[in-house]
Amino acid sequence: MGLTRRAFGLARSLLIYHAIPLRQRRMRRLYRQFVDAGDLAFDIGAHAGNRTRALVALGCRVVAVEPQPDFARLLNTVFAGTRHVAIVRAAVAASSGDGWLSVSERTPTVSTLASAWRDARAREPRFDGVTWNRQVRVPVVTLDDLIARYGEPAFVKIDVE
Repeated sequence: MGLTRRAFGLARSLLIYHAIPLRQRRMRRLYRQFVDAGDLAFDIGAHAGNRTRALVALGCRVVAVEPQPDFARLLNTVFAGTRHVAIVRAAVAASSGDGWLSVSERTPTVSTLASAWRDARAREPRFDGVTWNRQVRVPVVTLDDLIARYGEPAFVKIDVE
């Protein structure tokens, strides 16, 4: 059953983030205000890669950081051979090390390292259908670690819980 839930969650995210008409055009218009071709951008919490895709279309060099193993593999597949895209399978936090990622296989957009946030959401009616049903040990890096490795970005998108 876990594999089915994971496949459903992956497909759901792909539809939500890549299949909405004109979404890419709107994102490029938004990000064009902040970046120029050749700029370095960090996509923290890259998930299904739609922001990475928009930044690449604008000519940016992109470091896409994603802790969920299934989505990191997806990003590696989608951006394989794409120049100037580095995929980092890690979470980003205030200190480096390892952490436990609570994964909602059916609704992976709300997977999180923050157990207090997860527990608070579990009591909210709008999260009734969400179950964090898997724990995954993931590497954790800091923004400083990423800057030391890739350079100082012109733009950082952060989408994490």
